[in-house]
Amino acid sequence: MNTTKIQSLEQLGLTENAAKAYLALITQGRLSYTDLAKQSGLNRASLYPLCKSLIDLGLVVEDQSNPVAQLVAQPVSRIKSMAQQELDEAERKMDLANQVIKELSAAAEKAVYPLPQTILITQDKIRSYIYESTKRWNESARATDKTWWGYQDPSFLEYYGDWIEWFWKQPSSKGITASLMSHESPIEEHMREATPSTRRIRVMKNTTFTGTQWACGSSIILINTAAEKHYLTEIIDPMLAANTREIFRQLWEKTT
Repeated sequence: MNTTKIQSLEQLGLTENAAKAYLALITQGRLSYTDLAKQSGLNRASLYPLCKSLIDLGLVVEDQSNPVAQLVAQPVSRIKSMAQQELDEAERKMDLANQVIKELSAAAEKAVYPLPQTILITQDKIRSYIYESTKRWNESARATDKTWWGYQDPSFLEYYGDWIEWFWKQPSSKGITASLMSHESPIEEHMREATPSTRRIRVMKNTTFTGTQWACGSSIILINTAAEKHYLTEIIDPMLAANTREIFRQLWEKTT
């Protein structure tokens, strides 16, 4: 049986066996199921579903006017009709796709995307804010990598060192680690003695930090204690915080 013709019919959507059956019918014009099985080399039992698919496509008709049912091949021009049906179905799907895109685009335009929560704290409220936020920050850190990452201006310790010492005595700080970069300063030496080893400070040589930035859990906290008037900014955004934590983590590992 001509392999090239079978492959061409397969490309039009027929299965290999359906193509063999159809090619045998085209060659003979009319065959019973038994004769078709002999001509195509296919099992007779498998011919019934194959021929039904060919009948559904309009390529074959079943003549039951005789005692033995006969399968009759239709003009080969019907193949074009079969391809046209596929084109019509493709066009229908394309029209449906355009309609769905239009409907979904309208819905997308109405969607409300959450903006990061930004909190600004002035100097007179910083102390109470960091005390009140400690548990929340630690719970957020515990939900991710249990670590505070970032860098710290030693001047922060001059004004809020009491919070640092208090922080590490809190139940919420159990299991929490801080991995922070800073520069050399006497007050940092004192704080190192007053806090547990889980507060890890890496002194960066030839560097002076003039601000403090922490990334913990879903929060990024920025504090300026070098200016005449201190201020704190907290950005609550899980994605931004995750990226910031990863940057600080890699910096920490590279400066080991």
